[in-house]
Amino acid sequence: MGGQFARSRGSVVAEVDAFVRFEVGLLSGVTQTITCMPTDTLLVLHERIVACLNIAPDLLLQYILNADVDTCGGVIEDTTAAAELSGCRVTVVVNREPDWCTNKCFKKVCESQAQHVQRSCQVDLKVLEGGRFLYQRHFQRIGLAWWVDENTTARGRWQCRLEDGDQVLLLSGTAKVLKCHQARNGRCHRDLHASAFSWAMPKTQLLEDDWLTSPV
Repeated sequence: MGGQFARSRGSVVAEVDAFVRFEVGLLSGVTQTITCMPTDTLLVLHERIVACLNIAPDLLLQYILNADVDTCGGVIEDTTAAAELSGCRVTVVVNREPDWCTNKCFKKVCESQAQHVQRSCQVDLKVLEGGRFLYQRHFQRIGLAWWVDENTTARGRWQCRLEDGDQVLLLSGTAKVLKCHQARNGRCHRDLHASAFSWAMPKTQLLEDDWLTSPV
């Protein structure tokens, strides 16, 4: 009986020791304690952190490690495991302009040909600090006796949101679209109009090989 109790008590102690604790806090001074498994990352804990600090769940966060109350460390990634944070305090800051896209130019070119029709499309996107963007798209189709040429220019505001664990770049603004085409009868047509513009792209796709990235 005593041996069974000793084993039971030992397993409880081992279970308690399996958890780690660290503090999360805002610059305003609000703090909360997180208790979790050592292998849990800050990204895995995102929902718990925003809930206990009363932050909107889809905002991007930046984490700053404080080894103690008086010492401010550096920025840490959301892939950091809780085991590395045990006994520390992590300051949480809303990251409205992440480095991976701010003041960056993204470019993509696509070309294809099928059934005597050539298609080409080039997109240039400039994501600027201060939440501004410039989006330009040139689309062209050329047939045997006709062609279509379309240019889109959009400006407005951008933001990043967290969706299903991935950062998503969202654009919202207005666009001017100039469309020119020549019909088979040789007549040319030109149309210019403005419209609302919205665009969304996950970080994982925007950083793929078919997008070229460079500083603005």
